[in-house]
Amino acid sequence: MSYVSSQALSSCVMNDRASLPNFVPFILHVMARRRITLRQLGSKTGISKSRLGLLLHGTIERRATMSVDELQVILHALDYDVVHAYIQSKACEDLEVTQLDRHDPLISMLCDAFINLPRILISTLDDLDGVDGTEVRREWAGAIQRTVVSRLIDGVRDIMNRRARLAESEDFRL
Repeated sequence: MSYVSSQALSSCVMNDRASLPNFVPFILHVMARRRITLRQLGSKTGISKSRLGLLLHGTIERRATMSVDELQVILHALDYDVVHAYIQSKACEDLEVTQLDRHDPLISMLCDAFINLPRILISTLDDLDGVDGTEVRREWAGAIQRTVVSRLIDGVRDIMNRRARLAESEDFRL
């Protein structure tokens, strides 16, 4: 009978954990930005200050494992949901901490836009005769991304052009 050594199992778990999203840096950044202490977060969440200290410990090895419920309660207390925190963490993992605040409105807008998109698309496909959703292909994601980026850039350019026109003239008509 074969068995898996505890060292091999531990190594496997650690490798899997490394690929999981790490929400702690995001949570700590939001707390620092809003000047929220562990005591304040504890009173908002109902999680004890000592437990929060373990969950959000700066040293990964000393950090306690956070349950999904604890994560949701903490994020809710910080006015975020899991989807927003995940997207923010993934989108900004290569950015400096100082750049996170700059991109937060963009991430929030995209989360708001796309959180309901599946429901809207399903409803729209249901309204089309003979289309049941099986025609949709995963590879279309790239085209959707390019379209969203293109429309966003067009919108930003329009705003910049209007601002330039206003700066050049005394005519305040848009």
